[in-house]
Amino acid sequence: IFAALSFLGIPMGYVCFSFAADIDNYCKILQYVTSLSTAIGNYRLVRSLKRTAENVENMSKYDFMTGLCNRKGFYNALSELTGTAVDSDIISVATIDIDGLKYINDKYGHEDGDYAIMAVSAAVKSIHVRQKICGRFGGDELVVCAVTGADEDAEKIFLRNIQKYLDRVNETSGKPFKVSASVGVCSVKAADFEFEAALKQSDEKMYIMKIVRPNRRRD
Repeated sequence: IFAALSFLGIPMGYVCFSFAADIDNYCKILQYVTSLSTAIGNYRLVRSLKRTAENVENMSKYDFMTGLCNRKGFYNALSELTGTAVDSDIISVATIDIDGLKYINDKYGHEDGDYAIMAVSAAVKSIHVRQKICGRFGGDELVVCAVTGADEDAEKIFLRNIQKYLDRVNETSGKPFKVSASVGVCSVKAADFEFEAALKQSDEKMYIMKIVRPNRRRD
């Protein structure tokens, strides 16, 4: 005998009973089906509620468009990241600003503007360092905090990885514009690291790079 399993009107499959012809066993089928449906349904409900809670928590920590940390998520993860560094390590903060985002939005539309944001965000994720946090603090403002060894040149790593990734994007995108970004990096010994001070310095370096670039677009 096959019986359908359902919970709160949601089908969950079937259960099969096989027994010698017996009216007592036959009468117990409804009880078995009800108990089994309730057990499986409650399990699925708990799993669904857990996933919903995880999704809500992720929404509070991550930027929905890029998958990078939002400001809150970034600061929540910052102490854990810096806590893994030893005194001989270098902690670097990078500020990345998308060049000409307003120009792209105005001339080609916000869909292409979003494309540029996601391309630069992906470039930021591609940075090859030991540990890093990537965040989106504003419309076109991205921030990275990374722990590197004392013998690594974080600024060169950041610039090389981002530029290499964007070069590949621009070669294959077919877009009528090139995606580019200005980057400022501040590196400090772990023992002397203070995030807000490093962020300010990286921001200043980023604006200098934006000003001196020969082919920059108007923002």
